[in-house]
Amino acid sequence: MLFGKRPRKYIRSATVKLGRFGDSDTDLISHDIIEGSILDMPERILDLLRTKYLSSPIYYEGIERKEKLEYPEKALREALLNAIVHRDYGVQTDVTIRVYSNKIVFWNSGPLIAPLNLELLKQEHPSKRRNPLIANVFFRYGYIEAWGRGILLMMEEAAKAGLPEPVLEEYAGGIQVTFLKNSTETEGKSVEKSVEKIVALILNNPSITQKEMAKQTGLSRRGVEKNIGILKKKGVITRIGPAKGGHWQIIDRQKE
Repeated sequence: MLFGKRPRKYIRSATVKLGRFGDSDTDLISHDIIEGSILDMPERILDLLRTKYLSSPIYYEGIERKEKLEYPEKALREALLNAIVHRDYGVQTDVTIRVYSNKIVFWNSGPLIAPLNLELLKQEHPSKRRNPLIANVFFRYGYIEAWGRGILLMMEEAAKAGLPEPVLEEYAGGIQVTFLKNSTETEGKSVEKSVEKIVALILNNPSITQKEMAKQTGLSRRGVEKNIGILKKKGVITRIGPAKGGHWQIIDRQKE
């Protein structure tokens, strides 16, 4: 697994699966399966996250242009290294990384090794290694510290970035780490996405009813009314004629 070209030929579980999901777990948008030497995996996976799965909003400090990943890269790296190093390779499942609009979830097989528990992970604790040979090589490679500080580092980096504390769970016979975005940020993006859908429906059919909008967007009737109110207030749309027999008119899409 460490130095072989095709370790999956002998150990079928030596893989990491990445997936980008939409509004639900059944809405798979794209996915990749990473195989090969597990020493090469961290950089390959982080590169995929940077370029394909996560966004890096641009900002400026003075005249200097900078890009910042959605989640702190040090925290993502630590979650990934923990999943690869500490997983149970005897279980025929992949390490999985699921990316959603409001969170990213890392999962690996293998329960915590006694006496470790979820609460103990959030404080100073000894390093317990399921795979000592793998852990030793990753340590000598400079990937990990071997001091049991991985979870603490994730929490520190999330706090620095102004994000909620990562959620740690024992789930489905393994360990799951979830990084969340701020609720205000995700709510804002959700509203933005909804109003875009409504504007697109009106452009396609100016006579569309609110009931039809709810059916096609998946919003409740009250949710449609709320978003229409936002669009009216911004001066994007207006209603021409009565509720029955009238139609919608786009005034200014630039205000959307």
